[in-house]
Formats: sequence, structure tokens, C-alpha cells
Amino acid sequence: FPVTIASVPANKCFTQKDDGLTQPWEGFVWMNPPYSNPGPWAHKWLNHANGLALMLFTKSKWQVALWNDPRTKLIQLEPPKFDVLNEKPKQLGFPVILWGIGDKATEAMHNSGLGQVR
Repeated sequence: FPVTIASVPANKCFTQKDDGLTQPWEGFVWMNPPYSNPGPWAHKWLNHANGLALMLFTKSKWQVALWNDPRTKLIQLEPPKFDVLNEKPKQLGFPVILWGIGDKATEAMHNSGLGQVR
């Protein structure tokens, strides 16, 4: 189903214009950073330590930091498809990972049915 800012069940929602990286984060967060520069976002999310993050599966320093942190959990997902107006859906060329940190995220991941939580 299409996701719009209005359909995200959050107390706050930052758009690209708001630059969520510079905003204070509070409580449980959902993060889907820009794929062009996810490193700073990954580190802020790890320091915040409460939420879910949808990120590309890559070999990078930020991914190693998430992988090596004993607080994080993950589910590897198939590459997502994106609807493109007047075209067939396009599939991302590589898999994504749903990362979780904190009790609420871990419970949500286990209850999601999306795959094995590691």
C-alpha cells in the first residue's frame, strides 16, 4: 500500500526539507535514511538506541558498526519494488535490512512475520 507522511503513525515526521539528521530525536523512531549517504544517519540511530531502521545491505563502516553492536537485531529482506507512475514497478538492485534496537523494536520484529530475526 502507498505510504504517505499522513499515514505514518508517528508523533513527529521529518521530511527531507526538515533535515531529520539535525533534529532532536525522541522516543521510538522509524528511520529510512537517504541511500546516498546513510552513514551519519546510522550512527545517530545507533546512538539514539530506540527504533527501527530500513537500510541498504552494503559493506561499509556504518554497517559494520550496526552489525557489531550487541543491542541490534536484524531481518534481511528481499529488494523492494517501487511503483513508478505509468511504468512497471522497479526493483532495487540489492537487499535491504530492517534493523531494530531496543525492546519495542525487537518485539515488533519478532511479531512482523517478515523473516528470521538475528
